[in-house]
Amino acid sequence: MKFIDIIRIAVANVKGNKTRSALTILGISVGIAAIVFLVSLGYGLQELSVNRIASIEAVNTVSVSTGKIAAPDKTFFDKWNEDPRIEKSIIVNSTPIQGLYNGTKIDGVASIVPSDYFGLEGIKPDTGNFYSKDDIGSIVISTGFLKGLNTSAANVIGQPLTIKIYIKNASNKNTDIIEETLKVMGIYLDDTTAATFVSPDLLEKTGELPINQVKLKVADRGQVLAVKNEIQNAGYSVSSVADTIGQLDSVFNIIQIILAVFGGIALVVASIGMFNTMTIALLERTRDVGVMKATGMEKSGIYLIFLSEAVIISALGGLFGIILGWLTTKIINMGVNTLAQSVGGEQVDLFSTPVTFVAIILGFSLFVGFSTGFLPARRASNLNPLEALRYE
Repeated sequence: MKFIDIIRIAVANVKGNKTRSALTILGISVGIAAIVFLVSLGYGLQELSVNRIASIEAVNTVSVSTGKIAAPDKTFFDKWNEDPRIEKSIIVNSTPIQGLYNGTKIDGVASIVPSDYFGLEGIKPDTGNFYSKDDIGSIVISTGFLKGLNTSAANVIGQPLTIKIYIKNASNKNTDIIEETLKVMGIYLDDTTAATFVSPDLLEKTGELPINQVKLKVADRGQVLAVKNEIQNAGYSVSSVADTIGQLDSVFNIIQIILAVFGGIALVVASIGMFNTMTIALLERTRDVGVMKATGMEKSGIYLIFLSEAVIISALGGLFGIILGWLTTKIINMGVNTLAQSVGGEQVDLFSTPVTFVAIILGFSLFVGFSTGFLPARRASNLNPLEALRYE
């Protein structure tokens, strides 16, 4: 028997009992849709989290600070600044400050960094702007520093802020106090600390500043681990956003597996229903099998007919399940974003469905068809034609 004839007979048998076939397909669709929905949620949350904590530059950045053996200094900075693997190098100095605004004093910390530091770290202003190379007499403050000033962002942006900067002189170890009046350029989101950013050009008159940290942007992301290990082996303390992303990926991989297991439980229940459907179909058509064998049909033809029925049902269930799961993610994401927009929140994509994952799910649904149709198909092909014809 030709393969096309086998498919035609299998399709006709599926259509022969529309209600039972439809319910079986629906059961598989629900199981597949549950897997698509839950795993897409895991992928979406993973992408959302990673994108929130890291910009492209931040992922390639290595932060070097004092370790157990060595501390970064000017010699260290000059060495790595000339390394061909390093695209950009930045010195970060942190020092205590005291701010004064409209009679209110607040103690905090100032990070003395150039203007390209913000892009390197992926920091964005919440209000106003960050200073550029030409904005020497400017300062950027955190929301935590703003709270300490007992004022609002609208009142302080563009206004003068008097600060005292306490700097430990690298040559004589004394503490120099620099008092400046700076214009508040912008505010960034950080409620945990009373922190500020100040341009190093403002402090040139103090001479060489002690180095607290060095930021190195690696040109090739594939070289980040090698650079990190090389510096770490020299005794420095090294950290990278890539470490955090790697940890997040590991956590979300576990979450995706757990979510897939929950969805898989629904699919197992549907598979049991499909196996039951194929077994009942065999019992109902036992006499038909006897007639086919009596008229000369080979065992392989009967086997393929029953197996094809199972694969057709599971394929349709997988296809409809993927569509149902995808529509569910879109509807829920739209509802969440509508709610977020109504309260002034930011729109986000909570779900992400990779094409590779869709292909795997479709292949898995076909596997379900093969696995649940194998035994009924083999039983049908092995039936004795005389006993099958006598079956009531």
